[in-house]
Amino acid sequence: MAPPDYKIPELDLSEVTFVELLQELEDEHSKYSKLENPRNCVVRARWLEKDCVVKVFHHIPREDAHTPDHEPDPFTNETRAYSRLKARGFCERGDIPDVYGVIKQINPRSEGWEKILYNFFEDDTRPSAIVIEYIPNSGIINLPNFSYAALKKLRHILAEMHEAWVEHSDPYPRNMLLQEGTGRALWIDFDVARTYTPGMVTERQRSWFVGELNVMDQFIEALVSTESLSFIMQN
Repeated sequence: MAPPDYKIPELDLSEVTFVELLQELEDEHSKYSKLENPRNCVVRARWLEKDCVVKVFHHIPREDAHTPDHEPDPFTNETRAYSRLKARGFCERGDIPDVYGVIKQINPRSEGWEKILYNFFEDDTRPSAIVIEYIPNSGIINLPNFSYAALKKLRHILAEMHEAWVEHSDPYPRNMLLQEGTGRALWIDFDVARTYTPGMVTERQRSWFVGELNVMDQFIEALVSTESLSFIMQN
């Protein structure tokens, strides 16, 4: 029997010290939001003497445009996926970043954070955040840094996610991370992921898992072919 999903601890923003802004992201669901240009915020921070990443999300409410099997809220998607995958050993194996906690109902005007979270001032609902492992000396997979072994590893991890009934839903290079010097390959960003209840997955939903692996296979083929062509042209 599979283990129950991991219960992510709740943290307080006062426990976290801001270090630097990593990026501001256009929200995948902005077309469904009252906000004109919602941007999620990703920062590097310190928590209990650990380097970490804090991803702060706008709350996206469910609206008529959303289908029943589509959860619009990115924080909900991200935490559900981490809860399932942490329980199944993905964090321990290094296949995804470790998850340290969540921070709910953040006051964006909190001391030390107001200049970082100004995009959240006008939200109807306060934002929430997930606190995860910071991966130093890493970058998204691309032609200069990839290896076939890393690609095979990433595909294997994706297939194992499916066995845990988690569909990443965005299986593209921007969400595949390689760490320099260690050979570590991992998946990131689960804000549009779908986490299913075992035994309640429809055939249509199963086909989405197959589609993800097909996308991954096409990416591997394209990257390997491009590298081969580049080698031929240089020699």
